[in-house]
Amino acid sequence: MRYKDQSINSTLKTLYSTAKNSEYEILHLFLLGFSFSNSKELLDFQNQLKFEQDHLKKLLSHNLDKQVYVQTLEIINNEINELKKKKETLNIDEDFQINLDAFNEIKHNISMLSNKIGLLETRKNGINDFINRMNSNRSSVDTKQLELIYNQTDLFQNYIRLLNN
Repeated sequence: MRYKDQSINSTLKTLYSTAKNSEYEILHLFLLGFSFSNSKELLDFQNQLKFEQDHLKKLLSHNLDKQVYVQTLEIINNEINELKKKKETLNIDEDFQINLDAFNEIKHNISMLSNKIGLLETRKNGINDFINRMNSNRSSVDTKQLELIYNQTDLFQNYIRLLNN
């Protein structure tokens, strides 16, 4: 007889050790004959709810309120504005953006040409392989010898016809 909670839980819980009660609930109801066509959706909703609850706990545990977030956002925006001002005051080549665009276009063209070269090399290798296979499959027939065999066969057939007549 099982009289301790741990013994009862060990008997009833047959899944892996990190299984949730909601998963056991679905399993036990299934074992009792209930069918759940949308149990996957239920588990997904429960996981989403747990994630949102954990996220809310995390936000509330830091004891931060809206005002602190607004102040933090203002500080970050001020830093961004300062960095933009520093960027504008740097002595960069006046045609820098034009040169950068031209450079990017050249890089793009090089990339496109490299792709084309790679495709053409692949085609060339395929054609060379095909030519090599065709050359290795080509038979070397001596035409003089073939003509001699043909003539002998023709003479032999004529001889057989004469014998049959």
